[in-house]
Amino acid sequence: MGRRPVQNKKSPSEYPQIAFRLSKADKDRISDEIEAVQTLLNKRRKEGDPFVNKNDVFMWAIDEGLKTLRKMR
Repeated sequence: MGRRPVQNKKSPSEYPQIAFRLSKADKDRISDEIEAVQTLLNKRRKEGDPFVNKNDVFMWAIDEGLKTLRKMR
């Protein structure tokens, strides 16, 4: 069991990257949180649904966090 096969798989160079610097402690903390959320979401997923990857969790967290910050203005 795993992710569904991708028909038109892209190469890594087709995905733009975003980068920023942070401390080792912050990186470890964020990585641990992302992995914990990924594990939780994959345990709760319905049979046949695709697995959630870390990039999915990261993007969801950024989107939701930005929505929250926008409301604080």
